[in-house]
Amino acid sequence: MKKNDFIKNLKLQLEFLDKSEKEEILSYYEELIQDAIDNNEGEESFILSLGRIDDLVKTIKTDETFIQKVKEKREFSLINAFGVSVRIIGYFLYAILFIIVVSVGFSFAVSGIAVSVQAIIQYILESSKPVSIQLMYLGHFTVGVGFLLLGIGLIQWFFDQAKDWLNQIMRKVQSWQKREGV
Repeated sequence: MKKNDFIKNLKLQLEFLDKSEKEEILSYYEELIQDAIDNNEGEESFILSLGRIDDLVKTIKTDETFIQKVKEKREFSLINAFGVSVRIIGYFLYAILFIIVVSVGFSFAVSGIAVSVQAIIQYILESSKPVSIQLMYLGHFTVGVGFLLLGIGLIQWFFDQAKDWLNQIMRKVQSWQKREGV
């Protein structure tokens, strides 16, 4: 039996339930079968392993907690799916931020090294120039060292702070999920 046939037959036999309970159970079995198909289990063999529809309907009629268990199972899987997708998006944004901040920090560091080296070379080559020119080269050197330290500091700050921020955001999202019942 195929998934559509199974769901159609199950729907016909669940007429004794109200619409929301019936939809909850049908969605549960559709998701269960789809998960099995996605995991490369044979559709028809998995449906056979569920048992006969008559037996499932008997279980639903006799087990008063069956519908509640189905609802809890679906809510749990939704929370997990939402949690995973939020984490993926969060880590993706973290990776983008990482690339940007490290690139900017690296650019500052390399620029600082270049300016410092150029200033030292100019200072040595033009040592016979007036003191004001030599002080200008020393100023360039200082600016270069500042850029270097700024780049290193930016990268270090990111590694110290951004991971903690990401974890705080993830905790807030998870508490929101629990509070909202998502």
